[in-house]
Amino acid sequence: MSLFLFVACSSNDEEQQNSKAIAFSPSVGVLSRADLKSVWVTEGDDADAFNVLAVSEEAGSPVTLINNEAVSYQNGLWQTASKHYWPAYSAEINFYAYYPTSLSEVFNYNAGYAPTITYAVPAAANEQVDILAAHAAHTPSASNSIVALEFNHMLSGVYFTYQSEGIAGTLKSITISNHYSAGTYTIGTGWASLNTVRSLTLSPNLDISLAESANKVVVPVAAPYLVMPQTLADGSTISVVFEDAKGITHNLSTELSQLEWPQGSLVEYIISISSIYELNITSSIQAWAATVANQVEVNIN
Repeated sequence: MSLFLFVACSSNDEEQQNSKAIAFSPSVGVLSRADLKSVWVTEGDDADAFNVLAVSEEAGSPVTLINNEAVSYQNGLWQTASKHYWPAYSAEINFYAYYPTSLSEVFNYNAGYAPTITYAVPAAANEQVDILAAHAAHTPSASNSIVALEFNHMLSGVYFTYQSEGIAGTLKSITISNHYSAGTYTIGTGWASLNTVRSLTLSPNLDISLAESANKVVVPVAAPYLVMPQTLADGSTISVVFEDAKGITHNLSTELSQLEWPQGSLVEYIISISSIYELNITSSIQAWAATVANQVEVNIN
């Protein structure tokens, strides 16, 4: 159950409000999934909402200014439905934001601590969502300034290509075993308390011909399978079921222990099978690619 702290404003607090409403400028520095596209820009009415918690530290005591409310684009600004105003005092305000707003079901805040999101990555690719979070500390000395929120991908993505070595057949399935799929994310810090070990199995049923020389896409980089960021534990393996041109099934496996899935990164696995049916796996890590200035594609499955 989510726990929210709400601090009511007294009449004196109302008098201490600045006349300028708090507004936001969201951005994402990198691309996300390519299934369903929406665009966060400085103008337009179709962009997606996100949630914000704002907490000030007036006199060393946390005061909730915005209590986990949705922010949407309205009247030329990113604001909450009910306006909130900059306080007259100059204490630092911490803004915590996340996307999509449905994460409110697993969002928790205890006064004096950064908020957390307890999350389990769905196993089915068509149920996965590219979740994002942002943190900004702002002192309202220039009360008409807009709070810049740079969102980051909370998860990692893996995708696969096949490098032919002259072996024809069908790549039936790929399984990555023994990795964590759930944990607790502290906004502004990162993941901890990883739990729930499971295996990931994809069934591409990809036909490989003798004529192919270039790498063949198995899972595209534009729609990676989302996973919990982590360093893979000892015993993690990748297994492939490959059916050769004669219809003989080969079950091949190799270890993946101590390889990383860094947060906000894409990990490519290149699969190749030798003439004696040995499985070879090479990998590379890259950041999700940057977009053009002032426009960010947020692609949600």
